[in-house]
Amino acid sequence: MHADQTGMIISRIETALLPCLVTFLTSVTPTALLRAESITVVPKAQSPSKSQSLAKEPKETFDRLDGKGPSGVNAYVVFMNDKMEIRSTPKGRLAEPGLTIDEGGGKGKVLVIEYRFTGLPYRIIRRAPLEGPLKEPFKLYRNLKDKTDDNFLLSNTEPENLGTTWSEVPRSFKPAKMYPDHYESAESEAESLEKNNTESKTQ
Repeated sequence: MHADQTGMIISRIETALLPCLVTFLTSVTPTALLRAESITVVPKAQSPSKSQSLAKEPKETFDRLDGKGPSGVNAYVVFMNDKMEIRSTPKGRLAEPGLTIDEGGGKGKVLVIEYRFTGLPYRIIRRAPLEGPLKEPFKLYRNLKDKTDDNFLLSNTEPENLGTTWSEVPRSFKPAKMYPDHYESAESEAESLEKNNTESKTQ
């Protein structure tokens, strides 16, 4: 085949493919660029391990979560009108708190929090009196811009700056129990009383 014939064949192929290339660039590229601009990268929280949720807090030490206890974590609750924040430092230790509301049977509502800190082989359950109208079912949001704390927002309404400052975190688990481990609660006292009454009736 002569060189001039080969050149003619290549030219015809390029001419045939050109409309397809133009159509691809004009129809696909703007959409792809739009999708790329609308994507928000959200750090994925590490799910708590099953073994960690089953391990009880040691009875010998009660961690006040003031940064000086066995966990080395400073965790606290902040009330803001109809919302609540849970803050924990140093950052990166709390992937997600387990949460539920204890209605208290008329004695006042209490937020029950189960902390599962990275590097700690056991759970820590704490209670915080509710001072606002927060109620179930509420949603949980993580602060994407806080560089010092693991910052979570509890709210019945969608927060401002959703997607830029706040990202919703699915509530994947609830506290294993309503009171801290080894705490003599009203529930345990009631169970003990019922057990004693049962034993006395069988004697």
